[in-house]
Amino acid sequence: MAVQLRLKDLGYFKAKVSGIYNDDLKHAVHRFQRDKHLEVKNTITRED
Repeated sequence: MAVQLRLKDLGYFKAKVSGIYNDDLKHAVHRFQRDKHLEVKNTITRED
């Protein structure tokens, strides 16, 4: 849930916060990673 909340605060995640890694979260994570010039991957690490 913390990742969803943070991405929501940053404007990347628009869906309901559920704590579940679903397609909405995956797309938000990928957009964030691309914008920050990080490797685009399906996992979330501290470096992201």
